[in-house]
Amino acid sequence: MTDSRSTNVAPIGYLFDTLNILALIGWTYVAYEVFSTTPESLFAKVSTPALALETICLVEVGRIAIGDLPGNLVLGTILHAIRILTLTEIIPRNDEVWLAPAVLGSWAVTEMSRYPMYVFKTWKFARLLRMVVPVMTFPIGCGAEAYSAWLVFCLDGTPVYVKVGLVIVMGINGLLGPSMAYPVIVKKALKEVFGKSKKGDKMA
Repeated sequence: MTDSRSTNVAPIGYLFDTLNILALIGWTYVAYEVFSTTPESLFAKVSTPALALETICLVEVGRIAIGDLPGNLVLGTILHAIRILTLTEIIPRNDEVWLAPAVLGSWAVTEMSRYPMYVFKTWKFARLLRMVVPVMTFPIGCGAEAYSAWLVFCLDGTPVYVKVGLVIVMGINGLLGPSMAYPVIVKKALKEVFGKSKKGDKMA
């Protein structure tokens, strides 16, 4: 007798695998544009693809919420809420053209290091890549997002409801990010780089 659950789960699994591949390709495209397009025209070219890619990330947050994917639900929700606000309100209102490449480049490189762990599941180096790269990209993205939020907050024409969101972004990125999130990122990276080798030495 066939287990009906297996027939229902398999197509969903293929769908998620496809989304992971599309996300990896999409963020690679964004990274390519960051390094090959002038800062002045970058956001116009990649804003729509970036929003579409964030939609895939929201699917992942939903999977975390229902227990279908491991991860930190609160962190994931905050992270992608900040990204969506950055894409829809902060970068479009910002006159500092260098901030778009800084923000989008940090996101793209981070996600390019994350998705191989889901796409190439047997590739051992993928997890190392996933843990180590954010040590370098997080400070860039976090700082650029906070500074962008501050510049937009100071503009006279920024609506009050947007300013409320900007205060939250500046608080999270300026205080909680460096003091709470980043130490965890560094700890995970160090554990991935050095932890396994120490365990192997004990077993030898």
